[in-house]
Amino acid sequence: MPELYKMVNGQRIAMTPDEVAAFEASQPGPEPLDAYAARRRWEIETGGIVVGGAAVRTDRESQALINGALSLVQTDPTATIEFKGAEGWSTLDAAQMTAIALAVGRHVQKAFSAERTISEAIAAQEITTIEEVDAAFAALMAP
Repeated sequence: MPELYKMVNGQRIAMTPDEVAAFEASQPGPEPLDAYAARRRWEIETGGIVVGGAAVRTDRESQALINGALSLVQTDPTATIEFKGAEGWSTLDAAQMTAIALAVGRHVQKAFSAERTISEAIAAQEITTIEEVDAAFAALMAP
């Protein structure tokens, strides 16, 4: 089974074995494959990416902040953005902020596209196991 994660202060942290056991015990039964695929997509979507060698958070709050910064530089191309990435502070110009926002947006959309493809394969009974879901995400999310 893949690792389960929780968000703590905007950071994706692996759950401890006790937390995983508690989570699994709280579930009414085996997780349906489509629910598993949705959960995996969320983990991938919010797990972060690397842009130009720098780690960038992609949790939902970071996505919103990045989109706000993109809106600012689109409105005022002379604006600079004080950006706090996973590795610390940077001052970005409009081109740099746009590159980050595009990379994050593409990553998020790629994750949703992968989930849709996988969900359709589950519905068609072409994917029938958790392992096949994981393999499909790995193939579809590959660079």
